[in-house]
Amino acid sequence: MTHIADRESDMYEEFATVPNHDNHVLVRARIDRRLVGKTQSLYTYLNQQPSEGTYTVDVRSLPGERL
Repeated sequence: MTHIADRESDMYEEFATVPNHDNHVLVRARIDRRLVGKTQSLYTYLNQQPSEGTYTVDVRSLPGERL
């Protein structure tokens, strides 16, 4: 199960209460926090990671709708 939350959920408590390894948390981070056990911040660490893949999404407007 994947729990999806917005940026106010990027707190330790959210991750500490994940019941088991079958549950995952996906959160849009709000603050560039320092990671436990690392000297880097979250954003720096993530920017150094290799891409796991990409995909393209074709988003079309409805007839008469302006984007």
